[in-house]
Amino acid sequence: SIRALPPNSAFARVSRQSLEAQEYYEAQNTGVWDEATFKQVITRAMRGALDEETTRCESGLTALATIGSTAPFVGLFGTVWGIYSALIHIGVSGAGTLDKIAAPVGEALIMTGFGLFVAIPAVIAYNGFMRVNRVWLARLDRFAYEWWELLLQYARQSGKR
Repeated sequence: SIRALPPNSAFARVSRQSLEAQEYYEAQNTGVWDEATFKQVITRAMRGALDEETTRCESGLTALATIGSTAPFVGLFGTVWGIYSALIHIGVSGAGTLDKIAAPVGEALIMTGFGLFVAIPAVIAYNGFMRVNRVWLARLDRFAYEWWELLLQYARQSGKR
């Protein structure tokens, strides 16, 4: 039963919005029942509910995608800065000895490593969440279609026609 669903469930929200649309349609239409209009009203209500669920599922993914895509560039910027610093040290000292370039280049490599350390898990997590969302939203869409069919069948059988 729909009433047995937890009230915060996506399935319950989709069902509730479509039932509210059905009640609204029936309250507005005391005359001839028009199947095409009924379908449109229910479809709009369900599409709105599905869009809300999609938005809810995708919240936070933009930040994760941004971190995953920009972190390597932050690391690369650190690498460029470290090499630039090493070149400045060489220019100031006049000698390209290992002690003048080792520290800045080492810091540059550490920055690159940190960038990758942040980016790789973020990209893996983003891809994982996208896969889970795609499967979840497909299930919800399938439920909405079946629920839509049941509402239409009920309306036809209950003499609304």
